[in-house]
Amino acid sequence: MWVSGKRGRSRDEPSDSMKVNIWDARDEVNTHLTWTASGDIESGTLNALVLAATQPQRYDTTFVEALLMTFPSVAPVACLITKLMERFNVPDSLDDDGTRVVDAVEARAIQARVLDVVERLFSEYPYVLEQGDVQALVHFLESVAPRAGWQAASERLMGMLRELQAGQRAVAGPAQFDTSAPALLMSGKAAIEPGDSVLAMNPVEVARQLT
Repeated sequence: MWVSGKRGRSRDEPSDSMKVNIWDARDEVNTHLTWTASGDIESGTLNALVLAATQPQRYDTTFVEALLMTFPSVAPVACLITKLMERFNVPDSLDDDGTRVVDAVEARAIQARVLDVVERLFSEYPYVLEQGDVQALVHFLESVAPRAGWQAASERLMGMLRELQAGQRAVAGPAQFDTSAPALLMSGKAAIEPGDSVLAMNPVEVARQLT
């Protein structure tokens, strides 16, 4: 999965989606996604991918996991966080025909989706977050807390983030292996010395080096 417009660019260069509020691009979920032969989302603009990840009618956890897993390789995580924050802030404005962008029930469903994606991001992929990303998420959740119906959820997530900040959560990146050669065990000696032959080695060490 990749974000359209990012190939050939610096990873830190914002895509065109960062210049457009996600609510002004909500039709991109229908026009700016590409699909595999099996019906899975393959690529899209940043706005389209976040819209797809937070659809109120259909929540595809497999797609959300794929998005969170692959996103850091194509764009800064801060871009994703910004779009999730935009998505949560459902506008009160009216469309050209005088109807609301979304009704209250749909708005709440979208906000619940956003908070679920946020929780998955820092609970399952904390090693992709930089300190600024964590701070941005804290500020976002602090802004969510006063809103009717979201105080308990935001406080729970803030508690998890504070643990992450304090290093109390397991934040593990790729496994690190020690590839240096082990020290040789010598018969009655602490280390090999110039002039020593293989006969000076501990028999157990000879077997260990041959395996």
